[in-house]
Amino acid sequence: MNRSMCRRACATLLLLAAAIAGGANAWAAAGCGSIVTHNYTPKWAWITIYDAGKMRQLDWGYVAPLSEREWRSGGYSCAGIYHVRAELKASEDPSHDPGNPPNIFDTTMQVPIGQQHDVYLKTPVKASSTQAKMQDWWYDATRFWWDLSMSPPQAEKAVTMFAWGIENATGLTVVFETPMLRPGTRNRYCAAPGAHVSAILAYVPPYAVTVTPKTGGCDSANLGTPMVFPQAFQNGVLTYLGDFQIHGRSGTQSVTYLNMTTVAAEFTTQAGARCLAPLKSATLPARGALSGTVRLKTDCASTRTYDEKAFNLTVPAGQEMVVQYGLQLR
Repeated sequence: MNRSMCRRACATLLLLAAAIAGGANAWAAAGCGSIVTHNYTPKWAWITIYDAGKMRQLDWGYVAPLSEREWRSGGYSCAGIYHVRAELKASEDPSHDPGNPPNIFDTTMQVPIGQQHDVYLKTPVKASSTQAKMQDWWYDATRFWWDLSMSPPQAEKAVTMFAWGIENATGLTVVFETPMLRPGTRNRYCAAPGAHVSAILAYVPPYAVTVTPKTGGCDSANLGTPMVFPQAFQNGVLTYLGDFQIHGRSGTQSVTYLNMTTVAAEFTTQAGARCLAPLKSATLPARGALSGTVRLKTDCASTRTYDEKAFNLTVPAGQEMVVQYGLQLR
């Protein structure tokens, strides 16, 4: 390369380097124009940002649980020194700030000079899951600290969660509840008659699914007591249905009705009618082909029917036929 070509090439490289440096400096200056506080806790945090000497308040206000807020009123710069303070409140209700209750914790850190103007407020995590939102994690929430890393706190244990499809094959509105990561918290799903819900179940005790039939809509009174069904720990589809089990055994020619629900069940065939309290049975003389219905009620004195199913059976000579009806999740 001759000297003339070198001068032209070197000039081009210098201009390119200057342009890159200028762009980077402009980007850095723009990034330093604010401070962003990320609240990685389930609590409300009152944030105050101070100047270098902690003498003047530059910005202040609430940051909701598991949210972030950008602050610009303080006239921040890359060369500035700032301190960010978090006063934690007991409230975890994200719908509105808690007002001015006492602090449960108070922590402050210095914001580093330069590009890093994002700071992260954290609290210990007892259980987390990649299949659950951070709102559903189980937090210790007994101590808090600021951090420069955007990674969420390391959980004591990672929990597997399972996806369930639940088909409501009954004529009842039904509420299904499944355990979540935090003890005592459960997800609630309501299914109208014939509807499908997609549910998530966390692999933490108690593992069971709680099923509550309703007398009307989702928030109506319970129809009987809730039922608890242990489930296998794998993804799948379950069906909630009224299930007949009909079988014969040696005995006098008769039909025995068995109510395996938590409500009153009225059995009616040509052999007669019997209303049975939960987990009760009754035997009637019967023979030949029978067609019948079972009707669910709050109690035997009630005239209102909440669900009705039909069944058929034949009572042979020398046989007792057992008609067992239950509400099942399987």
